[in-house]
Amino acid sequence: MVQRYHLELAVIALACGALVAAVELYLPRTSNRTVAIAAALGALLGSWGNPRGVLWVIVAALVVVSADDPEQPHPLGRHTVALTVVALVGIWAAVPDTEPPLAAIGALLPISVLQGVKGQIPGPGATAALVVAVAGAVWVGSAGWGAALATVGAIGLIASAPIIIGFNRAFHGRRLVVLLMFQGLVGLLMPRWVMSRPVGMAVVVVVAINLGLAALAWGWGRGDSLRVR
Repeated sequence: MVQRYHLELAVIALACGALVAAVELYLPRTSNRTVAIAAALGALLGSWGNPRGVLWVIVAALVVVSADDPEQPHPLGRHTVALTVVALVGIWAAVPDTEPPLAAIGALLPISVLQGVKGQIPGPGATAALVVAVAGAVWVGSAGWGAALATVGAIGLIASAPIIIGFNRAFHGRRLVVLLMFQGLVGLLMPRWVMSRPVGMAVVVVVAINLGLAALAWGWGRGDSLRVR
């Protein structure tokens, strides 16, 4: 059931995210930090009053210090931030404390739309901020083994694709569409499934799915990935 304070939190987070997006729109030079700033605001709002949130806020703030490198774009392209929002929706539907992912969704949604329209692609710094946003939202929303597995399941190719084929390379065409579809479904559905299953079964399924996605990305990336800069 959605409570009034959930709606208030969502509105505040959206307002903060919209402000960050407006700053990027009118001051393009700030674009190398706006994803990290939005993620840090989501962490601050989502962890308010929760002792577990202190670490999330600290790490998210540290990521802001290092500027993103637009010369090293993420392999999933301009869809990466939007995929993170999708993963956070999956987390929101899975964890007991929904405020952390709700705040992260609201803060990142405007910047995901703006950068998607602009065709701007996150680099290593922004990718780190996105990973921290997902991990922090799951941890603060539900600590323990379930949170760890839900984090791995939700992040998927957002974190592993750059490790597998490197930044500054990109998937294209139908292969990109397939990877985006798989990552979107995994990010949306895996967290809730993990949180309701025994540990052993959850570990096997999460590992198997992530290894499958990684193998697919590695095989396609090795053959068809192109330098984008």
